[in-house]
Amino acid sequence: MQNRNNELSAVMRAAVGKALDPEDAHSVWAVIIAMAESDSKPMPLVGFANDGVKYQGRDYQNIGVLDILTFKKFSDRFRRFRANAR
Repeated sequence: MQNRNNELSAVMRAAVGKALDPEDAHSVWAVIIAMAESDSKPMPLVGFANDGVKYQGRDYQNIGVLDILTFKKFSDRFRRFRANAR
């Protein structure tokens, strides 16, 4: 399977490295939320709202609308990320 890097790859790697349990999606998600809410948030994160983590992804690049990473979308990415890391 091909390893895909995208605008959230670096954020995902950093969050896994900081998570209390790097194998648990909820633990890594909590770190990503904290990163999105921090004053020194990494690019492309913009912030957090009830619907998820807002970031500058494909929609932002194409039409100027912030992308939203929901927990569902994150957990799908996290599963692929873990599979590729093995």
